[in-house]
Amino acid sequence: MGQIKDIDMEENSEKKSDVGEVEPPKINPKKRKGSYKEKLLLMKKQKLLSGEDNVLAEAQEPVQKENKPNYALYKQPTADELNQLRETENLFNSNIFRLQIDELLGEIKVKPKYEKLYDSWFETFKESFKTITELDTIPLVNFKNVKGKKLSAQQKFINQTVKDLNHELFSKPHDLSMKFNKPVSVTRMAKYNCISSKELKYNPSICLAMPKETFSPKSDFLYNNYAIKKYHYMVYVMQHIKSLDIVKEVKIENYFGNYWMPILTIVPSNSEKITINLFVVPEENTFKIKRFLPHNNNIKKNILTDMFEDVKVEDFTNEGTYLHNSIIAHDTGLLLNNSTIEENLRGLQNIQDGIKLLMVWLKQRKLNETYAGFTDDLLVYLIVYLILKKKITKHMSSYQVIRIFWFFLSSTQNLLSIANTVKLEDLSNFKEFSHFVLVDATGCLNVAAFLDSEVFIKVKNEAALAVKNLDNNRFNTFTTLFISKITFAIQYDALLKIKDDSNFSSVFDGCDTTNRFKYFGFYEMLIRKRVMDNLKMGLSNRVLEIVPILAESTMDKLVFGINLNPETCLDVVVKGPKQFDADAAKFKEFWGPLAELRRFKDTSIYEAVYFDDAKTIQDKRHIFKKIIKYVLKEKMGLKYTLNGDEMEKILKIDNIVAPFPSGSNEEATLKIKAIHYDMSKMLRDLALPLPVTAIQGLSNVYSYTMCYPPIPTNTTFNKYNVESTKESHSLLLGDLLNAKHLPNYIEPVECVIELGMHSKWPRELEPMRAMKMLFLFEMSDLLWKEKHVRSAVREECCIDIFYEGLVFRLWLHHPKEIGYLMRNVSADGVVYFKDSRDSLHVESKFKVLPKIIGALNGIHQESPSFGPSTCLIKRWIRAQMLDESHIPDVVIDLLNASLYLTPEPFSVPTLPQVGFIRFLKFISEFDFNMQPVVVNFNDNLTNEQLYEMDGNFQNNRADFRDLHIITPYDEGTSIFTRESPNKDIIRVLQLLAQATYKHLTDCIISQDSFKFKSVLVPNISEYNLIIHLDAKCVLKYLQKIDCTSTNVIKIEEYKHDARTKIPVVGFDPIQIYLKELRKNYGDFALFFYDSYGGYKIGVLWRKKSLEENDFKILNVPARQIKDGKLQLNIAALIEDFKCLGTHCVKSVQKIN
Repeated sequence: MGQIKDIDMEENSEKKSDVGEVEPPKINPKKRKGSYKEKLLLMKKQKLLSGEDNVLAEAQEPVQKENKPNYALYKQPTADELNQLRETENLFNSNIFRLQIDELLGEIKVKPKYEKLYDSWFETFKESFKTITELDTIPLVNFKNVKGKKLSAQQKFINQTVKDLNHELFSKPHDLSMKFNKPVSVTRMAKYNCISSKELKYNPSICLAMPKETFSPKSDFLYNNYAIKKYHYMVYVMQHIKSLDIVKEVKIENYFGNYWMPILTIVPSNSEKITINLFVVPEENTFKIKRFLPHNNNIKKNILTDMFEDVKVEDFTNEGTYLHNSIIAHDTGLLLNNSTIEENLRGLQNIQDGIKLLMVWLKQRKLNETYAGFTDDLLVYLIVYLILKKKITKHMSSYQVIRIFWFFLSSTQNLLSIANTVKLEDLSNFKEFSHFVLVDATGCLNVAAFLDSEVFIKVKNEAALAVKNLDNNRFNTFTTLFISKITFAIQYDALLKIKDDSNFSSVFDGCDTTNRFKYFGFYEMLIRKRVMDNLKMGLSNRVLEIVPILAESTMDKLVFGINLNPETCLDVVVKGPKQFDADAAKFKEFWGPLAELRRFKDTSIYEAVYFDDAKTIQDKRHIFKKIIKYVLKEKMGLKYTLNGDEMEKILKIDNIVAPFPSGSNEEATLKIKAIHYDMSKMLRDLALPLPVTAIQGLSNVYSYTMCYPPIPTNTTFNKYNVESTKESHSLLLGDLLNAKHLPNYIEPVECVIELGMHSKWPRELEPMRAMKMLFLFEMSDLLWKEKHVRSAVREECCIDIFYEGLVFRLWLHHPKEIGYLMRNVSADGVVYFKDSRDSLHVESKFKVLPKIIGALNGIHQESPSFGPSTCLIKRWIRAQMLDESHIPDVVIDLLNASLYLTPEPFSVPTLPQVGFIRFLKFISEFDFNMQPVVVNFNDNLTNEQLYEMDGNFQNNRADFRDLHIITPYDEGTSIFTRESPNKDIIRVLQLLAQATYKHLTDCIISQDSFKFKSVLVPNISEYNLIIHLDAKCVLKYLQKIDCTSTNVIKIEEYKHDARTKIPVVGFDPIQIYLKELRKNYGDFALFFYDSYGGYKIGVLWRKKSLEENDFKILNVPARQIKDGKLQLNIAALIEDFKCLGTHCVKSVQKIN
């Protein structure tokens, strides 16, 4: 709430277009049928308004007069423009999608000036190697710093080189000798995966070939000699590069973090915006490439001094060294693969653009980081494969390229090869070592050798979501695919962080020797696999994904993202193998004392684990936490933190003990719905004049979105605050001024009654209401006579029924009542119909709301996290002192429902907390001024209807609500936002969402303790006044976040008692006080309150009320004369607030 004061409460003036008064046709983002001329006109208009293609700039025409039409928009289309339009219609999803793609490509493409700078720099760089100093054979053990005045050229080189030999493995003395001759070639590599932006530098690559004399072809691919000699040669090259004036900086880095693949990164002196990767590889035919097939063993000696130093490699002469072979095969075949890429991508601009878009897509999801991710190189190889297989052709647009890539990736088999010479059985050999196989042009390297299998599954799932996103034809498809940053804090239901100060030595000790040799030299991969295997065995089908967060993982830390399976994550039984199966012993060994034989309903007997303490739905959601604790802490002895459900605790009031097991709000909701079903059956059995056909819910408890549902119980009679008579069915408020305690707040459960059809209903409004009252009195009498159920008819034309410990408030509605409320008669006696405040209220509450409640209930049935996540959202919004008058509950329900119906770019959340965090991101980024929120229940609205509604919204924005929600049930009128929220409250909500989202994600990413309560404490420093309330009048005090009460209320189970009367329902003195404040002083101030037990009311003066006015009768209320002007009389208003809130207000504090 810190920014409320700075927000202007006035309407912003709309900007006028500078293209004249004649408004050209409006472009529809959907494909349209019609002449090419018309479509081209639409595209021209779109480009002109967006500043992308200013037609007037070509002729440098003067600014046209305001009243003169802009004829440039209606020029005869040229042949190029017609071809462009035809291409857009045939090859792109929509016109607007193409414009967005062109805009993004313009942002990320490499600027021509940087390409020119690099081209000129490269020629000089290449020429410089002709003069590089060559050295004779040098034993590597001689690489020591020697002091002296007269040193040989060789020793000077060694002294300079020793400073840069800082690799802890390769720089140690080795019994090897090598020559340092000039490179055979320096080649520019294909740069089709280069993108550039304000955040990203231009990153081209160069390949430098070492001469054959550097290596011994018969032995250096063994014993890790290749890696050692390559590293020393890189240092030799780096010494030469350092001496060049055209280089500002050069250093050795690990390519994508791979310890065994060092490269040189160079920053040229002519531009800091360019960073060049220099790959050092052996000359062609130095080694036989087939030596590096996966089953060959090329490690004959252990030179490692880390955790692998005890591995006896001589015991594994028949085991393939797949990862080691892949390193050398990558370098050996790099030039051939580069020429293959160049040959297939040269001149195909659309395909190159598609690659750039896919790189952005991967980068926004952080799936291309580190060598175990889906790297940019792997992306290019896969595109080349699709070209060679004719799945992508040169005539396709970039849109088609990305769509085909996503569809292929989401549905492909995992055995692919660019080389035609590779047979299926050869691919199967690769399959033994890697989950995904894509063999390169040499036929000997799987370019996905280091790709983590779980990351690949994640990329496939993301590709499937992307295709679904395109097919949805939503208005903001492009944004969700390419613009929104999808951090790992919101990608997953839960984040698991494991830290071990001993670099997971205990995990390594538990690995068998075969796996140690298989992952020889790749310690992190081995540890990650070991932990992952144990987690997958424990969690089994309870999860959809366990994805390593590679960018956050280090030698002493592992981070995993977990997405739960919504269909199985609530199961209380882990079902294992049958009693005498071969896997039964393994299952019992893994689960230890938790495993037991259990007989199931079909009489079968299985080994199983039963979590008998999971009594509530919240407990069932947390079973995966118990499994993780057992696997990591008890079996592996590891320390960990798990983020995913910390905020759920605010949905449970610890001071209230229910008569049944309860967690968040689900159990109480299910209890209410069960009682509702019995009550409906009872009412249908009554001998009423008209039969009750249905009773539909109006309360949000029926959609599982009520934070604290009422709990069924008997009513306690307190003579100090209520009174009654023998004849009355209800308890009434007594002498509240002298009462020690006020009656407990009881929420009525609201419903609407639907009756059978009848033609004799009155045709006037008042007679109809009288008939409804008679019907309700008849119902009340029958309930007492036939069912002994107490009820009371209220003057608002509804009836309160006390049944099974709950108070149901039933409204009687007739469909014709809306028409009667709309009926008006003109002075001429002409009858006309027009929406009124009352008609809209009745329509929204009794016609539209029941349908909305039913649809929201359906969402919760499909996604059980919907209800609790909506409750978290409400609790957060209300904690910011934004109550029902600022943003209604049903609006919050609909906003969250839109994220569950169209969750892209995510899958539907399984845990409520991640749903809440995604809502914060949505609110903070969504442009409510430019786009409506679509809540298309059951896809009832067709694409044509949606585009028509969106077009109407865009063309007549001023006629719509500040927050416009489209649903199938109100014909796109956004009936629930007609009064609130306004644009200022929306802006405040967005600012709060931004701050909260940043705080929560920072806590998750930085691994600090998840301090969420601070985001539920409002900032009151920006209010003008704070009204402090008397605690006795705050009846919902137990719902307060920081409630300090030690009073524990144990609610007794309901037992039928004929003496029990209907309690006082819906009595909340603070809400009554707020209603009076807004009614009497709403023109001068805004009032803010946390409706869940808040002790303060924030007051913010309206800007107009603070302005000085001339003395006029209309300006006199709440003002005083000062210096001849009327000013707001703040002191008098403060006294009014106190007087109006006598016995409720403790004090009024002036802040600003």
